[in-house]
Amino acid sequence: MRQDLTAPNLPFVIGVMGVGGLEDESVDMVAFRRAMAAPADRPEFKGRVVAVQTAPFWSDELAAIDRKHEKVGQMRYFLDAKHKDHANADGKMTEEQKQEFVKKFEADLITPAETALWKRGASNAGYHYLGCAKTFALMGKSFAEANLKMLESARH
Repeated sequence: MRQDLTAPNLPFVIGVMGVGGLEDESVDMVAFRRAMAAPADRPEFKGRVVAVQTAPFWSDELAAIDRKHEKVGQMRYFLDAKHKDHANADGKMTEEQKQEFVKKFEADLITPAETALWKRGASNAGYHYLGCAKTFALMGKSFAEANLKMLESARH
């Protein structure tokens, strides 16, 4: 890119994957994040490439609600599949009964406050940081600050 733009000192900010937040310490995620950040540590990029960790901006609160939504979806699947350990094991529930069962299951699982928070704070799936504007704003601010720091260092 620097070559194509004839800008050999163009600063780059790498937003290191933060989906799952700080709690996601799976071997794959740790390796992936390490690989994403690695170019910033290369001597030839010193002062012109910086990696910003985005995991601190992940909304654990929204993620907990998202997991509850997954349980609701799973319950609907169990009813449709006539899973032997669930309410429609005999397959006799009507569509309306299944809908009512899932509606009650959801109401018992997700509080009104959580529903309100979800409606206010999320608009997409986890792989898009739950579409949380606050998360994106915090990441953008961090990226801008990292870029400004690189630009200020380049002037001195």
